[in-house]
Amino acid sequence: NSTFSVQGDTSHFEISGRDEWRYDKRRVQEGKIFVHEVQLYGVQAEEVKNLSAFKDSRIQKVEVVNGNNNQALLRFYTKHPRVTLFEYQTDSPGALVLDFYKDAPQVKKMSEAEKKKTELDRLVQNHPTKDKFLLGVKKRGLASDHSPQVDYSGFGFLEAQNKDGKTKLKYGIFDGGDKDLNRFKIDDSEISENGLIRSSENIYLRYPALMVTHPYLENIVKDPIRYEVEPAENEENQIVRLMIKQYNDNRPTVALKTLKIYKEKYPQSTKYKQTLDFLYADIMYKIWQKDRQPADLETALRLYKNVLEAYPEDPSRYRTLALIGYSYREVNNALGTLSTFQSGVEKYPDSPFYWQMRMAIANALRDLNKDEFAIQELEKIESDPRSGRFAVEARFRIGDVFFKKKDYKAALDTYLGALKKYPEQWQEGPNVFFNSAESRFWLKDYKGALDAYRGFLQRFPTHPAGGYAMTRLGEIMEIQGVAKSKVTGAYLESYFRYRGTPGAYLAKVYLDTDRYISMKNKELKAVREQIKKEKPKDEMDHLDTFVILKESDGLLARKDFAESLDMLTTYYQKEVLSPYLGIFKNRIVNNLARQVEHAQNGGNFVGAINIYSKNTSSWLAKEERVDLHMTLGRAYEGLNLLTEAMKEYETTESRLKSLAGKAKQYAEVFQNLPTADTIALRKARVAYEANQITQAAKFLEEIQKVEVLADQERIEHSLILAGVAERQERNDVAEAALKDLAARWKGKPELLVEPWMRLAKVTAKSGRLNDSIFWANQVVETAQKNESVGAEKVREALEFSAQSNVRIGKPEKAIEAYKLILDRYTADKPVSRIKFELGRIYFELGKIPDAQATWQWAREEQDSQLWKKMAQEQLAQIQWSEKYKKYFDRKPAASGAGDGRK
Repeated sequence: NSTFSVQGDTSHFEISGRDEWRYDKRRVQEGKIFVHEVQLYGVQAEEVKNLSAFKDSRIQKVEVVNGNNNQALLRFYTKHPRVTLFEYQTDSPGALVLDFYKDAPQVKKMSEAEKKKTELDRLVQNHPTKDKFLLGVKKRGLASDHSPQVDYSGFGFLEAQNKDGKTKLKYGIFDGGDKDLNRFKIDDSEISENGLIRSSENIYLRYPALMVTHPYLENIVKDPIRYEVEPAENEENQIVRLMIKQYNDNRPTVALKTLKIYKEKYPQSTKYKQTLDFLYADIMYKIWQKDRQPADLETALRLYKNVLEAYPEDPSRYRTLALIGYSYREVNNALGTLSTFQSGVEKYPDSPFYWQMRMAIANALRDLNKDEFAIQELEKIESDPRSGRFAVEARFRIGDVFFKKKDYKAALDTYLGALKKYPEQWQEGPNVFFNSAESRFWLKDYKGALDAYRGFLQRFPTHPAGGYAMTRLGEIMEIQGVAKSKVTGAYLESYFRYRGTPGAYLAKVYLDTDRYISMKNKELKAVREQIKKEKPKDEMDHLDTFVILKESDGLLARKDFAESLDMLTTYYQKEVLSPYLGIFKNRIVNNLARQVEHAQNGGNFVGAINIYSKNTSSWLAKEERVDLHMTLGRAYEGLNLLTEAMKEYETTESRLKSLAGKAKQYAEVFQNLPTADTIALRKARVAYEANQITQAAKFLEEIQKVEVLADQERIEHSLILAGVAERQERNDVAEAALKDLAARWKGKPELLVEPWMRLAKVTAKSGRLNDSIFWANQVVETAQKNESVGAEKVREALEFSAQSNVRIGKPEKAIEAYKLILDRYTADKPVSRIKFELGRIYFELGKIPDAQATWQWAREEQDSQLWKKMAQEQLAQIQWSEKYKKYFDRKPAASGAGDGRK
């Protein structure tokens, strides 16, 4: 099977029918046309020929021809050199997917020399002591033997914006057709208050604050000190040079062993001391980079501090200090960062890292919850005329301090003030736009948050936080009660564009758990395993809780009640300090209510009552759900426990009347609330079945709007009304009610089987047998066109028709009805009476052989003793009559002349 479609800015082809796919692909140029060829193996051209009908703005033409070994070769033609093919295979079901999209235009790459020159120029222009510090150190002579070359480039504000290599838009930047993201706008007409109420029982995670970090440490590490030692014909020199080579070859563990050997051989040598002191620290640092053992980092940083103290004027001192401070930051040691850079600012005011260190001090104070001091430091940076562009960053970061402490109002005001003060520098502050949007979200300014997220995505479409932003757009639309299709669209786009990011993962959880209801077991197992495997680590608080809740919802939707309930109860019992226990408790109660409802709807009335009874002392203790008691009432009614049913309906009615305000709105959203009219109808039905006719009539009168009852309820209402009238011997009222119902539901004959049978019986009571036969025949005719009519109802109608036809002297019609029952509607039901009645009609019509054949079962089968006995008596009567027939039919002898006797 092969299909194609256009999905956003992608031409999408999907070929299914194989568990595994073998194919080759290549791209060739034919003049100005580019052709993507996909050679399929194990597929004939005929099987995928429908793909040749595809054409759009990217793909001009698709050819399906015979390729290698006469197997299908697909040729996709395009004029665009940037149209790229991305192919992948899916499981359950297995499919080969071919996606064509237009890749982003290539940006001219700058040479490393150009990059360094640009960064150096910028750094020099913004540094307060640009005329004093050295931007690099030329190689020194042999006297030192320690020859670092320092490059202080690459420390701009937005350098780390796309640090995560995974974060690339898979299909380019947003399509120009909707560059303003108007597809995510919401009209007031789309908003529903129910969405806001429903959201109160959902979990919305607090996304990580967007704190723009810089690759300072990364750039320092990428530009290591280079060691050069002049070769000499002695063993000491050779060991030192070997050690340097091992270090340069990224073999730090081996270099460390060589260093140990050197110290054992030359414990008193000072010739290479400075070089080896620095090298020892670098070796330990590189070992830490490989194994990430805290003890190795601690050793490396101690060694770096030692060389700073031992060689305070070494040209690499600025680099070394920065490496120490940012390494502390790398492992979230804010105190270490703070103490290192506070000392650095004091000792090295001419450092090229001066303002970076000041910014790091402010960040460390923020991380240590010293918010007031962090703000003071940032304000000092901003107000210092020497800070240059760092003034803008400082102002933008003040809002981050408030945001981190969840003072969203102050954060928003600060961010907006920063943008107003520096409107031309908005590119410098992705954090301003993202965190402002988050602040509005948590302030419940959903309309403002929606616009703010759109603003962020417009300005920073390739930012790693884009997945969070677009997923949040879907959540906001869900909260606003927008149509599900639009919400799903946002989640799809988040996953589609930002695949591999934590935000896209959340979108995937939303999408997958919504699809649980339609998945087969094998697919469900695979998807759940994937959700578990792809879960980001250490990214968001309460992520596990969110996933558990969404999965339990998905399982509940597919009616996997037990597993869903187990997930919820396990979490509730283990996570006793969770802030979401209330939500989980409500989910548990809802699960049980749905279980009771499912059992009742399926006719398992005992099961429904048992589920409720089993949980009344635990989860359902003091539970006041209205719908739960309504469902219990239906279960008791189904078991014909009328007293218990009436009690539950009265409880339902009482609780429904007590609902008001927010409690009523909440119940309307989260429960299947019955209406007062539906409750009155059920009470009427129970009273009627209990033969409390006066009470039934009273409950019927309480129903205010019969016309808004569900279809089946309106039929039931008319039937009860007719039944009450019959019991009160008001056949005209009963007939009028039933005829009105029949007229109203004329277009839905399958719903009128019961009313027609009641009309048949009512008109029969009035002596109008022809009318009663007409209504009974309506049931039979409907059954022949609609299989949903139950066999029992058809059989009842046929029997009634047969009896009525006998009464009006139409035995042939009665025979037709009885024979139809025997031919099509026995269904393991007793047929003794039917056969007896049919035989009697034959007998009375003088069709003795037919009567005998019909009654023959009485001799051959075990059946109802009463009808069997009656049939046997009839057969005996026939046999006796046959035996003495000659006597009954013989004529009397001719009389004599005198008519006398001797």
